[in-house]
Amino acid sequence: MCRLLLVVTLLTAQPLWAAAGSVVPVSSESGPILWLPPGTDLEDQAGALEETARFMRSWSLLFGRVPELSDPLQVPDGGTLEETLFGILWQQAAGSLAPADRPAVQGALRWSVLEDPAAIMGALSKIAASGRWDASLAEGVPLYAFLMEEATEPAFLREALPPGHKAHRLKAALSRRGASWDRFWNRYASWLLGHAVEWGFVAPASGTLPAVWMLDGPLAPGEMSAWRFPQADYASGVSLEVSGEAVQGLRLFHVSTDDLGRVTGAGLCDLEPGTLSLPRSGKWLWLFLWNTSEIEAGTGAALTLWSSYEAPFDVMGSSLKDGVLDLQLHEEPGIADFRLWTKPNRSPDAAPVAEFPSEGQGEHSYRLLVPYKAGHDLRLSCRTLAGGAYSADLPAGEPAP
Repeated sequence: MCRLLLVVTLLTAQPLWAAAGSVVPVSSESGPILWLPPGTDLEDQAGALEETARFMRSWSLLFGRVPELSDPLQVPDGGTLEETLFGILWQQAAGSLAPADRPAVQGALRWSVLEDPAAIMGALSKIAASGRWDASLAEGVPLYAFLMEEATEPAFLREALPPGHKAHRLKAALSRRGASWDRFWNRYASWLLGHAVEWGFVAPASGTLPAVWMLDGPLAPGEMSAWRFPQADYASGVSLEVSGEAVQGLRLFHVSTDDLGRVTGAGLCDLEPGTLSLPRSGKWLWLFLWNTSEIEAGTGAALTLWSSYEAPFDVMGSSLKDGVLDLQLHEEPGIADFRLWTKPNRSPDAAPVAEFPSEGQGEHSYRLLVPYKAGHDLRLSCRTLAGGAYSADLPAGEPAP
């Protein structure tokens, strides 16, 4: 009887032994054992383990569970190990998804696991070519990739994806968290447009500053019009004044790039009559007018633009006594809020000590409690509604006792 059990054990173990002898087995603390092709070197073995871990993390982020994978997982020879392994992982995991959801999930996983932007580039190229940046953006690979990058709460993705008809599941998940759909849409559209600029899918006409930009005709719902300008090395940024009555529903994107086309800054704001200040954060400034309304808009809108060399506020006076700072400012329109910083003399390190909203255009007085230390300088910075940031030193603070 004992001899019979030994024979049975050897016979059942032989296929496993034979397979393992023709592959390179590697394992980690979590995840399946990988049977890699013969001759796989140590560097590729480590890369395969890391790729499998990234795939499992990304899948868990989307679905709240690890993918269903065979263990051991045999990776056949042929092609690049990275692509072959991903194909096996996807083939085994995708069976649990609805067929309609698979293209978006696969493209997003290739983005997060392989850093392969092909699926996103293809979708974004079609969007840019159509000239329509509308509700159709709330589906497909770009949305999945954006949410995987931006979401900080894993449970949110499981509630929001797939987004559903007209993104109703995504909107409901945002609403349950008290998040604004418009704010989400602005961030998502900015993300898309930044990549469209970086990948060369938009090619607006170039101009020089100062300039006046007038729309030739109304923009259709979801349509954009664009222009770009080189920025002077010595300019702090660009100021623009909006005029015309037909600006309701229009939003302004601004994207800065270096000489190689890489995005170095971006922002978005509603377009309202008045003056805005945009920061200089690259060699080129790209401006996009976007009609977010459901009707044509923009007829009669005009933008006057010029290089800006100053912060959009002037310090008219400041005095610090017993830890109380009295501050008088002259403010240009378009400032969102201010922040006060303190830093040791001649030191680049600064710490925020107060933050307060702008009272709007004109001259205003502010009184602030400041935990001031002797030998420290004070610096005031502002953020504009268009995403700019400017700062200026305040007069010398309270003398040492």
